[in-house]
Amino acid sequence: AKYALDFDGVDDYVSIDNTGIPLSFSGSAPFSVEAWFKLDSLDKIQFIASNYTANGDGNDGEAQNWSLGVDTGNKVYFHREIGPNWNVVGTTTLQTGVWYHAAGVYDGTNINVYLNGSLEGSLSSGNIASVTEPFVSIGANSRGTNYFLDGRIDDVRIWDDERTITEIQNNMNQELVGDEANLVAYYKLND
Repeated sequence: AKYALDFDGVDDYVSIDNTGIPLSFSGSAPFSVEAWFKLDSLDKIQFIASNYTANGDGNDGEAQNWSLGVDTGNKVYFHREIGPNWNVVGTTTLQTGVWYHAAGVYDGTNINVYLNGSLEGSLSSGNIASVTEPFVSIGANSRGTNYFLDGRIDDVRIWDDERTITEIQNNMNQELVGDEANLVAYYKLND
């Protein structure tokens, strides 16, 4: 990536007001989230992009819609809040200093996680209740209180449809125009 935002893993994040943009998804509506990222540290949960406030204790009025990130095992994951099937985790162990492309896709039936254009995991998932989380964040949970990413993030894309593996592979190395069908948010992070 020629340009990207650098996050310190302590308190850096970008907050996006979700009020006028449909970035919280409910029912069985398909959606996809993609981004490029490069880690500076490992061994902790780090969010790439999220519409997820939870701190994990279940006691803070948590709104848990979706998150794309890295787990404590240093693997990419995609989370969609639904019953016991919350996370689908990739298979590749990530390293610091390497650029990766991650995509999380919900196709109306399954949640899927892709790394560098390859499917790394799939998990059956059902309907999700309506979630009223008003913020989406890049580099942390949606309220900017935890799960800070230590590294760089570039080219975050949120779609209100299922991105196919072919679409992911054909477009992950391309800068978008910004008016593509079903693209509801696009953050180039080039400035």
